[in-house]
Amino acid sequence: MELNNIVYRTSESINQDISYELSALVNADSFFYGLLDYGTKLKAAYGIKHNDAPFSDMVHGQPYKIRKTKIGIHNNLFTIVPDKEFSVKHSFDWLSQVCQLEHPEDYIIRNDYSDQFKLRVIYAVPKPLMRDIKESVENCSLVHFVFACLDSIPNVGPQIKVRVVILDTHFVLVVKRGNGLLLANSYDYTSWQDILYFLSLAYDKLGLNRLEDPIELSGMIKSDDTLISLLVDYFGKVQLASNYLNIDQSQSVSEHHFLPLYCISKCA
Repeated sequence: MELNNIVYRTSESINQDISYELSALVNADSFFYGLLDYGTKLKAAYGIKHNDAPFSDMVHGQPYKIRKTKIGIHNNLFTIVPDKEFSVKHSFDWLSQVCQLEHPEDYIIRNDYSDQFKLRVIYAVPKPLMRDIKESVENCSLVHFVFACLDSIPNVGPQIKVRVVILDTHFVLVVKRGNGLLLANSYDYTSWQDILYFLSLAYDKLGLNRLEDPIELSGMIKSDDTLISLLVDYFGKVQLASNYLNIDQSQSVSEHHFLPLYCISKCA
């Protein structure tokens, strides 16, 4: 399925009953997006796009009317700081401590605030990408995908929550205990073994119980994927993400595959 010819809501139609939003995840080399309603029902979701101008694909095609577009940016050019220590003036200084930006003038530095954790995710967005977004999409909000992954986790009391979201060449790992954030990071991988390695390091460093603290797994994996079998062998409890999206049963999609769109929708 493809989403094309989307008609964006204008100020003249602001009082019309348009209940859809477009949620998108943008990686360095891919594009992943879906159409949701405001009851988190997934009307349509659409695979990975590999091209140089992905946003042009969103604005041409079927005549859906969109109230708002919410875009998650995923890259490793980010850092997390406590809100009480944050200042816009020093945002680049914070970022440069963990990221190497060879040409800082080529980026726009942004930040997302988490009221749940009282922290800021500071990140760099390439200027050509920002220009592409502004030229192609109206009424758009933007977040870093790591922020979306951590801030969309519901408050589930004092227990440990481990969220793993698999993307094409990266995966996001978020670990929460009650209202406290223990870890939020993005890792490169080239094999399933890389994912096992980083997860094992995180469990050991944080003192988690491999047999008792479950992993919520989602993203670009199949329910019968080798990764799931490997994770079950190394960790006692692995659960595919569910209870987030209401998916039309006529669509052959898996709910866990589209958790990224839900996360972005809830935070952008």
